[in-house]
Amino acid sequence: MKIQELNDLDSLINQIPMILRERPDTLFLNQQRGNASDFIHRVQTAHGLVADFDGTLHSGNQWEDLRRCMRTDLKQADEKAATKYFSDQRSDLGDIKFILNSVWDLHHSEFTKGQLTSLAHSTSIREGGLKLLQSFSRVAIISFGLKDFIEEWCDIHGCEAEIFALQVHWQTPNSTRSNLECLCLGGMERTVVSDANKGYMRDVFCASHNLELKELLILGDSPTDIKLMTPEAVNVLIVPHHDPQSDRITSRLRSLAEFWPNLSAILCSDSLKFLADIRQNRT
Repeated sequence: MKIQELNDLDSLINQIPMILRERPDTLFLNQQRGNASDFIHRVQTAHGLVADFDGTLHSGNQWEDLRRCMRTDLKQADEKAATKYFSDQRSDLGDIKFILNSVWDLHHSEFTKGQLTSLAHSTSIREGGLKLLQSFSRVAIISFGLKDFIEEWCDIHGCEAEIFALQVHWQTPNSTRSNLECLCLGGMERTVVSDANKGYMRDVFCASHNLELKELLILGDSPTDIKLMTPEAVNVLIVPHHDPQSDRITSRLRSLAEFWPNLSAILCSDSLKFLADIRQNRT
């Protein structure tokens, strides 16, 4: 892993295209937030981990998987709506409508809990991600996604985390229907997590576990995670070399200027192993 300290955003922007093209694993440190020794010490001594899910803990996007279970016409409409999510035309209200409509599309496609379980089993974790998660006793995953999906994923990979995400309402099983056959009935609206309340969910997690913001390591990968990253915490933006979503790559790079003031570091890598090694004092 190459470590490079930067004084300003312009020098980073000039290097990002080469980094993504040639793919060396690089950690860019924001010198305005401390040097390499400061960063390593704070990551080693952090007491809580707050992480986004899609694109951060795993490389894919759960919604791309979920769309495979939608009716063809609903899938096409949902894909079209998703392009707006990565554009400059977004709003918090629009994001909330989008995710609730997506869950209704699953409902009208007769999506079952068994299908969700199967999809979660096919979703991988970034290299080093499990060791990183297991190095913390207090972990929050805060996602513009489905709580049920992430809970299943955590169980599969042996992760323990408090999950903040939209919860699905399932049909109650009866004597002739197994739990996995239960149909999705819609989303519980009050559990939606969007840009507007990601920071609030972070603060709820801290309050419930008696954590100070300065004790957190926060990981995110896209503009939707900007409000997760508070100045007091150690904030790391994940910029992977490979990303199945070109829209997500574009929006990530377009928002670097918004991220920069709060960022401690930018990790250009498909792996979280370097952070996990820091936690285990193997730098």
